[in-house]
Amino acid sequence: VILQEGIVKVVDLINTALTIGQCGTGTSVTTQEDTGLDVAQGATQKTLSNNTSDNLLTTSFILNTTDGNGLSLTEFENQFNTGESLSRIRHTPISKDNTKELTYIISYSIEGT
Repeated sequence: VILQEGIVKVVDLINTALTIGQCGTGTSVTTQEDTGLDVAQGATQKTLSNNTSDNLLTTSFILNTTDGNGLSLTEFENQFNTGESLSRIRHTPISKDNTKELTYIISYSIEGT
């Protein structure tokens, strides 16, 4: 059994290290073997805003109206401060321009059973 205080510690450790969000323009299907974005777009790399509550970590990423314009965004990832990726999502293309602000919210739940 993983103790509740252990779960809280794991969430805290991930929260401290999970600091970067970034969008991309790749088209490959996501798999567990992915090592990051298919086609990363450096102009979209920003700091995540994280919140924790017991066993839950929620990350928020906002791409404002001045970031990533002219791109057809199709993917997003959360990265650790060391550059490794924790998660990657693939979505329908979004043509980014100065009239659009995008928000990505991802929640991670650490379970002890």
